[in-house]
Amino acid sequence: MILTKSKMPVLTQDVVKIAVKTNLIPDAIPQLIEFDQTQPLTTIIQNLCNRWSIVPFEAENYALQFDDSTQQCFVTEKNRKEVKNGTVLQLRSSPMKTSKDILKTLESGTQEEKFIALKELAELSSDLTFAIEYIKEKGLNILIHIIENEDWPINLLQFIMMAFVELTDHGTVSFDILSETFINRNIEFIKNSSKYHQKEIIIAALNILENIVQNGSKHHIIEKEFVYNSLESLLNTLKESDKLSNQLQNNTLALINALIIKGNDETKKIISDTFSKKQYRSVILGKVISETMSQELSHQLYVFQTLTLSLLENRMRVSVQAHEQEVIDKINKLKKIAFDADGSDSHHDASSVRLYNKKLGFKDNFNPVKDFIEIPPGLLALDCMLFFAVHYEHNFKKVVHENSIRQDDMHDCPFARTSIELIKHLLDILKIGTMPNESGGDFQPIFFAHDLPFEELYSACIIVLNKTWKDMRATVEDFAKVLSIVREQVTRTLALHPKTMDEFTTQINRFSYSTITKLRQQERESREEVESTAPAIVNLKEKIMPEIMQLIKQQRLQFMTNGAKFQKQVNRSKHKPYYLRLSPNHKVLHYLEGDEKSGQIPTLEEMKQKIQVSDIRQLLIGKDCPSAKNRKQNYLFAITFDKESEQDTWEFVAPDEQSLNYFCDGINALLNQPMESPLAKQELDILLSMRIKIQLLDTEGLDISKEPPPIPPEPDNYDFCFES
Repeated sequence: MILTKSKMPVLTQDVVKIAVKTNLIPDAIPQLIEFDQTQPLTTIIQNLCNRWSIVPFEAENYALQFDDSTQQCFVTEKNRKEVKNGTVLQLRSSPMKTSKDILKTLESGTQEEKFIALKELAELSSDLTFAIEYIKEKGLNILIHIIENEDWPINLLQFIMMAFVELTDHGTVSFDILSETFINRNIEFIKNSSKYHQKEIIIAALNILENIVQNGSKHHIIEKEFVYNSLESLLNTLKESDKLSNQLQNNTLALINALIIKGNDETKKIISDTFSKKQYRSVILGKVISETMSQELSHQLYVFQTLTLSLLENRMRVSVQAHEQEVIDKINKLKKIAFDADGSDSHHDASSVRLYNKKLGFKDNFNPVKDFIEIPPGLLALDCMLFFAVHYEHNFKKVVHENSIRQDDMHDCPFARTSIELIKHLLDILKIGTMPNESGGDFQPIFFAHDLPFEELYSACIIVLNKTWKDMRATVEDFAKVLSIVREQVTRTLALHPKTMDEFTTQINRFSYSTITKLRQQERESREEVESTAPAIVNLKEKIMPEIMQLIKQQRLQFMTNGAKFQKQVNRSKHKPYYLRLSPNHKVLHYLEGDEKSGQIPTLEEMKQKIQVSDIRQLLIGKDCPSAKNRKQNYLFAITFDKESEQDTWEFVAPDEQSLNYFCDGINALLNQPMESPLAKQELDILLSMRIKIQLLDTEGLDISKEPPPIPPEPDNYDFCFES
C-alpha cells in the first residue's frame, strides 16, 4: 500500500486547536475546531450551531463557556485570549437567556426545578459577565425578596444566599439598597444558627453583614444588635468544629474586625473586653488556632490581634499634664511596694524622696513625672511598671534592689528608664498604633492566652533585660546596645510563636547574650555570602581574580622549584623513590632516582636527568591513570609525554594530599591549563574573600544595590570651564 503525503495546515499564532461540547442537544458529538482569534465570537458560535444543526440561530441566545473545574466563566472579547491549544469549551445558553430561564423557573417552576436552577445560579454568579446580565434582569431584587421571606425551604435558601454573596462580590451593587428587614433576617440566621442545618447559610449571612458594615451606611443596625445585645451569639459560631468550621470562623472574625474598624471607642472596648474573658480566649486557642487553619483565617486572627492591641494607643498617647495627679499616685505606689515604705513624698524629706526616685531608676530624681512626657509610650509605660510591681512583687523588688545597692552607679540597670525604653521597643515590634496590613498573617497565640497580654509580655521582658544587662556587664554608656540585644531576643522568640507566657520565658532565656552574638556572626557571614552575588561584587571579583590566581600559580611553581619526593610506579606492586625539581626558568623538569633512606632533596646540579616541559602532553590524576584501573590508589598522578619524546608515561604516588595538589596545579600551570585542585579552589575563595573585605571596608553598613546606578545623559557640550 502506498501512503500519500499530506501537509498539515500551517497555523498562525491567532489560530488554536480546541474542543467544543454542548448540552443543548442530546448525545451531541464534541467537535474539534480551529479557534481563530481574529474572527468575531458570533461567527464562531454560528459555525458551531451549524455543525450541530441547532436552529433557529439567534446570536444573543448562545455563548461559549470554559469547561474547566478551575474556570467556568463565559468566553468574552476581553478574555478570549485565554483560549489556548487544548482548551475545552462548552456551547450553551448565553448569560442573558440563562438569567431569564432561571427567573422564570423561580417564578413558576416546581420545587425540584427551582433546586436545579438555584444550584446553577450559585455556580454561575461568580462570573462577572453572568452577574451583570442577571442583575440587569432584576434578578438581585428577587433574591433580596426571597431572603426577606421566611417561607422558602432551607435547602433552597442555601443556594440563594450563596448566589447573593457571589453577585454582590463583584462590586457593581451598593449595599445601601438593602433594607433593615433584609439585614435583620441575616442577623436572625446567625442568632438562631442551630435552626439552620446548612452551615453555608450562616457563612453567607456573616459575609453579607461584613460587607454591609464595611461598605454600607447601615452598619449601626448590626453594631447595635451584636455589640450591645448579643455578642455572645456571634462568638458562639467560633466553637464550630466541622468541615466548614474554617470558613465559618473566618467570616465570624471578619465581621468582628469590621465592627471594630467602623465602631467608636466604646464599641471597640466592649468587643475587646468580651474577648479578653477566659471562656472566649480558650475558644480561640482551642477551636480556632490549629495547624490546619486556612491562610485567610490566619489573616483575620492577625487583623483582630492588631486592632485589639491598638486600643493601647489611648494610653500611650495620653498627656501627662492632664493626668499629673494619677501619675504621682502611681509613682508613690511603686515606691511603697519597692521599699515597704509610705510612698507619699509629704512624709519624707527632699533627700529621701530623691534617693527613692534614683533607686527606682528615674531620669529626673526631682520630678519623675517628667519621665513620662514622651509620647509614645506616655502613661502606658507607668501602667506596665505598676502591673509588674503588683502582680510580680517579688521579681519587681529583686530588679529594683539589685540595681540600687551597688556603690558604683555606672553598672546599675535603671528600672524606670529601661522600662520606658523597653516599652517603646515592644510597641514598635508589635506595630501598635498602625492599621493591619492587607496581606499580613503573622499573629501571636500568646496574646490570646492572657487577660492583659501586653503587660504580661513587658513583665517577662524586663526580667530578661535585667539579666542581659548583667551578662554584658553593661554600664549606662551601653544602654542602647543592651536594648538592641533585648529587642533581638524578643523578636527571635516571637518568631517561634509561643502559645503561653511560660513557653515564651523558656524560649527567650535560650537566646542569651552569647547566643545572640553567635547568631549575629553566622547571619553576617551568610549575608556576606549573599552580597557576594551582587553584580558590583561579581565585577570586582572578576577584576581581582586574575591577580589572585597568579599569586597561587607563583606559589605552586615555587613548590616545584624547591623540589619534592615521590614514589614512582614501576609495576603494580613496586615503587621507586624519585625526586623532581623544576628549573628556575620553568622550562626544564629535573629528576633523579633516589633511595628510601635519603631524606634531603638533591640539588639541581645533582639531578643530571631532565626533560623539557614542552614535551609534557597531559596530566592524569587518580582513576584516570593507566595503573589505577580496578584498584584503589590514593594520591596517584601520571604525566604523559609527546610521541617524539624519549619518555612515555610517568606515574607517581604523592606522599600526601597537599603535595599532590601543589604539584598537579604546578604542572597544569606550566601547560597553561586551569588549576582545578580542591586546595587551589579553597585558597582562591579565602584570598578572594579577604581581598574583597579589605576593598569594601569603606562600605560597611551600606546596602550594595543589585543594579548599578543609571548613567546620566550626556551634557549638551563638553566646553569645560577652568579657573586659572
